[in-house]
Amino acid sequence: MNLQNKHFYNFLLSKNSNFVSYAISKLHSTYSTKYNRKQINLSIISKFISSYLDNKKIILKKKHKVEILIISNLVSPDCLKKDLYFGNLDKILNKEKLKTLKVFRNFTNKKQTEFINLKKNYNIILSKRSNYFTELKLLYLSLKEILIFIFLNKYHNVKKYINVKDFISIIPNLRLISQIEELIQIVEPKIIIFTYEGHAWERLLVNLCKKKYKWITSIGYQFSPIKNNQIGFFRKLKNDYNPDYLAVSGQKTFNQIINRINFTKVFKLGSPNFIKKKIKSKKIIDLLVALDSEPSELFKMTNFCIDFASKNNEFNIILRLHPIYTDNLMIIDEILFKIQKINNLHMSRKSLVKDLQNSKYLLFTDTAISITCLSYNVVPIFFYNQSSNNIYDEKFPKSNVVKNNTDLKHILKVKNNSKLSPYFRNYRDKYFERFHLNTLKKIIK
Repeated sequence: MNLQNKHFYNFLLSKNSNFVSYAISKLHSTYSTKYNRKQINLSIISKFISSYLDNKKIILKKKHKVEILIISNLVSPDCLKKDLYFGNLDKILNKEKLKTLKVFRNFTNKKQTEFINLKKNYNIILSKRSNYFTELKLLYLSLKEILIFIFLNKYHNVKKYINVKDFISIIPNLRLISQIEELIQIVEPKIIIFTYEGHAWERLLVNLCKKKYKWITSIGYQFSPIKNNQIGFFRKLKNDYNPDYLAVSGQKTFNQIINRINFTKVFKLGSPNFIKKKIKSKKIIDLLVALDSEPSELFKMTNFCIDFASKNNEFNIILRLHPIYTDNLMIIDEILFKIQKINNLHMSRKSLVKDLQNSKYLLFTDTAISITCLSYNVVPIFFYNQSSNNIYDEKFPKSNVVKNNTDLKHILKVKNNSKLSPYFRNYRDKYFERFHLNTLKKIIK
């Protein structure tokens, strides 16, 4: 843990921190190191304007009681058909006579009202703005905390690591908690299960349950691979900010987590990424490339593939965008322009399942697809760079690490990759397992 993160951690544990200061996103460092982010979506101003045009009151029947409230994320419209984070867990629970309600945090460029008009959309999609009274209240709390930061000593120990603009995150984080509280008052859930990485809003939600709605059990869900530089996930904060339970995706993640966490109970829930082994004999894609979610890494990887494909036209290579960019025309157009003259390099227009069924190898930096691909007998290749840590452990085969064109060509020339090694089979069978509901049922009882 670097010095900055250590100071943040100490501040969150100190008497100076409270509910509002816990809403400052920067204080909750989820990773020990991060990429230099580059703004590629809508500008900050346009995002701000679109957010303030997006306000729709949550409409539910007053008697709409549920046992389990699920908080997921909407990163593209396709997530309404196939939730990337919880899959069909809600439907599985409903079959077990457990009433659920799924709520999406909206990360798309579309407003909430655009989704409401879609047919067969029975989920709740949170708007990007609350009513004007709530917004004024949030603005007041944010400005008050900024003045405290400037004129008082509350933030003395972390003052050189944060600035005024970091306090803007107070508004969206408290807004989200306000919206979830509105839902809690209507549906009165016994359990709230939410994606968990150690972000500010997650900690605030736990505190809301423990302080105000004490009958609710909070369950954080480990939905993605555990990374070597992950710190927020493992942080023990003040008691009222630590979830009651932590649900994990499989036996391997359970083993990774159980010895590092002593502030919550850990149990296996399973994952929507679990897939029965699916083997296709004839594969027409030599290399499927899972592009990174970080803009700088995305283009670094794209440029590498362009250079490789132009020099090795015997290989058929497909680029696959991260789901958060499926509607980003700026990114799509830029990549299409770069690859338009390279005949053996294309951008995927098919589903992930189709791509994996047809692929021999997968080039990745930081994605759960690198484990999902194993169920389709696709061999993962780690694209090495100084910014990324391999999500596999230290026993990952060095022969499957690529640093240059020569490394990649050497791997792709291997004709027979029909069998996964025992190392990869272990990950395939134990990292993402099918859903287990027994513990969840016991918690409700």
